[in-house]
Amino acid sequence: AALPQWVLSDDDYSFTFPRPGGVSGITYSAEYSTSMAPGSWVPAVDVSTPAAYQFLAPAVTSRLYLRVRVSAP
Repeated sequence: AALPQWVLSDDDYSFTFPRPGGVSGITYSAEYSTSMAPGSWVPAVDVSTPAAYQFLAPAVTSRLYLRVRVSAP
């Protein structure tokens, strides 16, 4: 299966993927930056549901860097 990708929709980039079954203790988050400089990353808005993770980042400039972070305890 292909990895999910950020998709531009109206004025936001959206990143959506289903919650993995049988997985616990993993934290997912997303961030965006206009420069990738240390300290410039801003948390994306988390609008996740019980069925899927979804993050939104505003399309504020013509160049925007987006990343997803996966953390385990």
